[in-house]
Amino acid sequence: MISIVFIINPISGGRNKRKVEKTIERFFNNNKYTCKKIYTLFPSHAYEIARNEMSQGADIITAVGGDGTINEIARALMFSEIKLAIIPVGSGNGFARHFGIPLTVHGAVKRILNGKDIKIDIGFVNGKAFFCTSGIGFDAETGLVYSQFDTRGFLSYAFSFFRVFQAYHAKKYIIEIDNEIIDTEAFFINIANISQLGYHFFIAPGASASDGTLDLVIIRKFPKWIGFFLAFSSFFGKIDKSRYVIRRKVKNAKIKTFEHNNIIHIDGEPEPVQGNEFHYSIKQEGLRVII
Repeated sequence: MISIVFIINPISGGRNKRKVEKTIERFFNNNKYTCKKIYTLFPSHAYEIARNEMSQGADIITAVGGDGTINEIARALMFSEIKLAIIPVGSGNGFARHFGIPLTVHGAVKRILNGKDIKIDIGFVNGKAFFCTSGIGFDAETGLVYSQFDTRGFLSYAFSFFRVFQAYHAKKYIIEIDNEIIDTEAFFINIANISQLGYHFFIAPGASASDGTLDLVIIRKFPKWIGFFLAFSSFFGKIDKSRYVIRRKVKNAKIKTFEHNNIIHIDGEPEPVQGNEFHYSIKQEGLRVII
């Protein structure tokens, strides 16, 4: 029998998860699977649960949540042969959107039953793993404001976006990539393993999570009135056509700021950090995912 564990984040996306439980029970109530459902109780609990279930012989561990929940579970599973499955009930769901995993519970569960698994690359920033995107600047600070809301969802994120955007100004960075040094003022810098941030906003259109490279995207200083057009072009997968955008394929990158109290995001989750240098690297084929 196949042992499958569902790790459910009860606050992810702000939706009631009882529907998820009912769908799981309906589809996995047979002699082919042993099925276990576990709710997270605190930040990083998903990682702890996943590590424990690995030792108990799980074959598939399913993240029922958003990109942050995926990150916790994937960090436990990386470089193992245990498969990660996704039921995307988060807010932006960038990981699921990139891989075409259905955003409905019913569709996602059917994909677990019928989908294939692939190996994807893993990004690292100062030794911490990410699977979607990581970055510094405006998007990280927006994520920090968003994390303080009691309710999740697009409206809360949009409010956070405009609240930060009004007062935010570009900052100076030095980026070292391979044989190139970029000295610029940037609104934000994003290092992407996948094509989008979530909500169908593409930061690195066409990016692959299995090509052995990360996509470095620099949004250079721009007039505030251009912001709407950049957001619009991101939604339609054209942001890298803007003259305010620099994009590079990299295996390693170092980003240096001129501030010592910074905020970065790792798969959308904000993380205040001290220090002003951020080292990015990639490990190939480090995670098995059912898509």
